[in-house]
Amino acid sequence: MKRPARAHVFSLLAALATIVAVSALWIVNLRLGPPLEAWTGGATVILIPIGLVILTAGWLVVRGLLHGRVHWRAVTVLAVTILVPLAVVVVTCGPVACFEPGRPNYAAGWFVVGGVALTALVHHIVLNATSGGSRSAA
Repeated sequence: MKRPARAHVFSLLAALATIVAVSALWIVNLRLGPPLEAWTGGATVILIPIGLVILTAGWLVVRGLLHGRVHWRAVTVLAVTILVPLAVVVVTCGPVACFEPGRPNYAAGWFVVGGVALTALVHHIVLNATSGGSRSAA
């Protein structure tokens, strides 16, 4: 099924809005904690949103390449977009450093993994809701 351009535009705008919202929550999270030094936590104000954009863009490319070959459902979208960013965070940050409480950036891993999964899910839902007609080949 060929989707109308408006479905793609709306779903991409919704994904971008989700990235902005998750990034804003990350900044609020940093402000609630103790003051951070520039190199231990301050840089994540920029790195987390950039990571969200890069991983989400990668997801959209993979989804586009597999269009028609994979039957995308919400569960499939969530599974892929949790496992891939989790692997990236573990390789980049280590298996516990970005997840373990008490460390300066412990929530960074959760924000990246959860942010990419939420963004992909919002994109999927909006794409299906605005495409009209059949929802089978999302």
